[in-house]
Amino acid sequence: WTPTLPIDWSGGVVYGMDGNGPPEGYGDCALVAGIHVDNTTTHAATGVESQFSEASIDAQYLQVSGGDNGWNEWNLLYQWENVGLGGNSQAMILDYIPIDPTNAAQMQYMIGAFGPVIFVLSLADQWYSPFQTGETWNAPASIDPRLGHAICLVGVEANGNFKFITWATYGYIT
Repeated sequence: WTPTLPIDWSGGVVYGMDGNGPPEGYGDCALVAGIHVDNTTTHAATGVESQFSEASIDAQYLQVSGGDNGWNEWNLLYQWENVGLGGNSQAMILDYIPIDPTNAAQMQYMIGAFGPVIFVLSLADQWYSPFQTGETWNAPASIDPRLGHAICLVGVEANGNFKFITWATYGYIT
């Protein structure tokens, strides 16, 4: 099955910072990307996105990371499967599927068939600051491994670029 492009699960909704990112937020992007997947899928199913308090997000993030030390994918998946996210015990998953991020056709298929995908990457300096709404992160780029980030891919444009949500706005990545 090949999806018909464009695909957009966002319904035009963009979610808040939820305590993540520049200039003074935590490094809780993996947790926030999971929360944005939950927001997006509940909004697509019911017309109303799930709700999370920033205090609950911060508490879960700081407890699991032992301070502002970031989460890896396994921290996120364990919490999501066993506890829920951001103090919301209904924000849980039954399972997950690893996807090859270098296989654009597979990524398009998964987003088209199943919905939002969490994408973990290292950012290029020019992508990080200042980030502008609707900006496109082009590849190849000179990435900075110190700028790890997780984003919620919510769609695929007709040209094949992926639409993502992060830092209370949206952009595209090639």
